[in-house]
Amino acid sequence: APQQTEPVLYGTGDCSPTSQCRLCEGDCDRDGDCTGNLVCFMRTDFESVPGCSGGGINGKDYCYDSSFSNIFANSLQANADCTISQPCDRCQCDCTQDADCKGNLVCFRRTSGEPVPGCVSGGGGDIEQANYCHEPLEVGPVSFIPGDLTVNENGLLLSTGLTARIIARYGDPVTYDTGGQSAIPFHKDPDAAAVFETTDGGWIYVSNSEDVPGGVGAIRFNSNGEVIDYRMVATNSTDNCGGGKMWWNIWLTCEEKIGGYVHEVDPWGIKPERIVPLMGSGRLESAAYYRPTQGTPTFYVTEDIEDGALRRFTPDGLAVATANMRNDFSDLLHSNATGTATLEFLKLNSQTSNSGTFSWTQDLSAAKEDARQYYSFSEGIDIARGVIYVTAKKPKKLLILDIERGTWELTSTESGAFNKQPDQVRFILGDNAQEDVLFFCEDGGENSGVHGRDAQGNFYNVLNGKYDTETSGLAFSPDNTRMYVSYQENPGLVFEVKRRDGYPFAGTRLDIKYSRVKS
Repeated sequence: APQQTEPVLYGTGDCSPTSQCRLCEGDCDRDGDCTGNLVCFMRTDFESVPGCSGGGINGKDYCYDSSFSNIFANSLQANADCTISQPCDRCQCDCTQDADCKGNLVCFRRTSGEPVPGCVSGGGGDIEQANYCHEPLEVGPVSFIPGDLTVNENGLLLSTGLTARIIARYGDPVTYDTGGQSAIPFHKDPDAAAVFETTDGGWIYVSNSEDVPGGVGAIRFNSNGEVIDYRMVATNSTDNCGGGKMWWNIWLTCEEKIGGYVHEVDPWGIKPERIVPLMGSGRLESAAYYRPTQGTPTFYVTEDIEDGALRRFTPDGLAVATANMRNDFSDLLHSNATGTATLEFLKLNSQTSNSGTFSWTQDLSAAKEDARQYYSFSEGIDIARGVIYVTAKKPKKLLILDIERGTWELTSTESGAFNKQPDQVRFILGDNAQEDVLFFCEDGGENSGVHGRDAQGNFYNVLNGKYDTETSGLAFSPDNTRMYVSYQENPGLVFEVKRRDGYPFAGTRLDIKYSRVKS
């Protein structure tokens, strides 16, 4: 399970208008008992308090930030022990048998932090090794065979066991599954994307527009996976290519143009779009972050030019401390009050032509030379289990950086799976590292598609398309049962892909048909 970094519930005294409580402090009875804009979260048991960790005292009420959106309708919840006489509801723990769960719910037994079917992981209610009640999976035998391209559907050639539908087309209003359509047409040249959970159990799919003018659009889904809304949530940026999802529910969109910047975007479209000058400028592509259990988070941005060096941004020390204390990260990438924010570039210290150690430097010339030699035209980036993965499209390489060990290696992506260069990447984590899958999009070419790489380094096709353009916008629904991918041009489409057997893409699959690596 993700490490709990939220403030811990505390306090046993009474809060009042004259003695107001702070974030995650109790016991309050009304909003006026809380300081500032905090409000009182009323409980009858051990319900999770948004933005706070721990269970606190049974039935006590605590002050919290109502704008904090890291708890959802189906978030994992820490509860008292579930029993036959006091069964738990959906996504609550801790059960030992199915009879400990209400109605037809069943007990999901975990050995570590495995995802619970139908529940959102993370937050204070996600307790490692705790067992949670969930709705039984309505699935049959496994039928998904990655790499066995046998299904023709909506212009895609899909692996056996997949199905796909078109949810958006450039120039047309987005049709809502619940009736009606969007007031504006879907944006041109859909590119990088991400999914953000909503408090009603649904999610938002944000999608860049690599056009002039560009911006970011947002398709909203309800808890049943039905499209219910589309709107533009950012319009003050252009050539929006790649980006990255941040843990405080913000999308970083990158301008791939001379002098382009990283922009901070609210997927809900409520907060204004903000430029992030501290991350520098350039033909910027994609962004990601590394947030250790202890220590300072760091942020990484790729640049899609021949000598585009991977950059690392380390926030100002006071900004980090303030953000952690307030549980408000809105100024983390913007404040440099003590002047300790740094922008550095990757320096590869080669021991062989494909591996070695690495460091970070402000010598941009040296870093550019390494980029030109080893990972030119870098595009997609993702970080999982403390390891950075960067696609270098021209040499068709995957650059792998182990942050804690300080080592790097290059592996080829030039396999039968790829017609053109690899582009964006997205990780799906399995129950353990041996089940992790890294998914790739493809930067242009006839029959471009989505491809996978397993923990053993084998590649396989997930799907191909008849469209002569790049695939992009790769993202997954919160429960990993729906894959979203776009074909950028002619005409500009967004697809939703699902497994017919109902399992998530990180789940069980039949034999995989791998593509042979050429080099």
